[in-house]
Amino acid sequence: MVIQLGELEDKFVHRIRQVATGLGKVPSSKGKEAKTEHVCSSGSSGSEASITQDLSARTADLVITDKRKRGPDKAVGNSPPMESLAKRTFGRKQATFTGRLTHARAKIVKSPGSAKRKNAVCTPLSACKKKMTHLTTGIETPHVKGSLARYKYRKLMMHELKPLDASELQRMCREEGVPYDGKVDAIFNIADHRTYLKFDGGVAPEQHIETINIEGSEAAKPEKNDDEDDTAL
Repeated sequence: MVIQLGELEDKFVHRIRQVATGLGKVPSSKGKEAKTEHVCSSGSSGSEASITQDLSARTADLVITDKRKRGPDKAVGNSPPMESLAKRTFGRKQATFTGRLTHARAKIVKSPGSAKRKNAVCTPLSACKKKMTHLTTGIETPHVKGSLARYKYRKLMMHELKPLDASELQRMCREEGVPYDGKVDAIFNIADHRTYLKFDGGVAPEQHIETINIEGSEAAKPEKNDDEDDTAL
């Protein structure tokens, strides 16, 4: 069978070479290649198709039955052949799933020769469920007193007065009897005034405006002329 395949292969290669040489270009006498047109006949194409069909039909039944076997190891010089140990796989224990142990079974047994062991301490659930005291957010309630409530109320008043313009702040200062010394100072003065009215029994402290006597200050004293100094001398 192998010899027949070799012969078929040689015939097939020879036929392909004949077809390739027939399609080659023939050089002309002037050194230029002349274009030649070859028309393949129907007989040559039919013979090539028959050869390929014959090859495919014969090779379709070929099956490799004998596998290549490895020969014995050759000894190199005086060295003995290498022998490797057989591969060992360690046995694994099957996983055992135990049920949930109760507190009585989970206790550790103390032996006389072992170190002192302590049992697990169980924390009571009552300690984890203590009620947490939350601060009340409402400022108007009578229970919230002290400096914290005063600070919260003052901060709330300042947030309400911040977006107002100068004309509205001037009107509020006139209505509440607070001096107006600019927008920023007016916001602080109105907030302090309302805080005193709320937490100090409705009595606001009197606001004294310091006045500077310009006539009695040193800057208002007239400077002495140089002519008077000369006459005094």
